[in-house]
Amino acid sequence: MSAHSTVGCSLPTQPLLIVQQKRRKADRTTAKTIIAAPQPPVNPLEPLSVAERIERMDSAMTAEQLAKILNVSKITIFKQAKAGRIPSFRIGTCVRFDPRAVANWLRRQ
Repeated sequence: MSAHSTVGCSLPTQPLLIVQQKRRKADRTTAKTIIAAPQPPVNPLEPLSVAERIERMDSAMTAEQLAKILNVSKITIFKQAKAGRIPSFRIGTCVRFDPRAVANWLRRQ
């Protein structure tokens, strides 16, 4: 999701962390800087809810990713998004889902 996009996303209210990621590619090391919101500590003994798992996704989700987590078909996700029942947005012809909006939607259900 673009930093300039305002459709289906909200700006975090917590301070952001700058995370350095290094990746080795064909004998070259490349560095990539990303900005990430700090995550609350996870209790390893307590399993995450579906909404919490979705909310922790770091980028816009595809219908296939969301369908797999919700254990429904991709067609069901597309139909619900088209009907406005699941929060979604379009990038050209692609339908995407903002993890925070979907997590909040699940909590309201």
